[in-house]
Amino acid sequence: MASRPEMRMPYGPGWDEPDWTPKAPPAAQEPQVDRRPRVSTLAQFMAIMRTGERGAELLLVVAGSVRVERPGRSVTLGPGELIGEIEVLDPGGGRIADIFAVGSVRCMAISREQLLTALETDPRAAIALIEVLAARFRETA
Repeated sequence: MASRPEMRMPYGPGWDEPDWTPKAPPAAQEPQVDRRPRVSTLAQFMAIMRTGERGAELLLVVAGSVRVERPGRSVTLGPGELIGEIEVLDPGGGRIADIFAVGSVRCMAISREQLLTALETDPRAAIALIEVLAARFRETA
């Protein structure tokens, strides 16, 4: 009977020994999410936000005008103005005004996450937001 050749694992110089330590399962790869703000065009008289609604994003008016209505107060805001910032900064209380498109309006949606990232990475963003909030406070005082 012929002898069988010895079976050898490829260990030794030039070979890595196998690593038998348990490995954690591969982490689920996080899906690629587009983190750029979303721009939307809104039709005339469209309700953009309603009092009491929950909201996870604020809007930057890019073009056109919006009408902000609160009891006893109504104001028109245009390009460069923020709307919905209170609910994003202090989530859970609901929107504090009704906001409608005056004509066709283009707005850029900015999520709470995007806002907080901008505030953490760029002090100018924090200063600009503080200026907006101070102006809102002055308008309602």
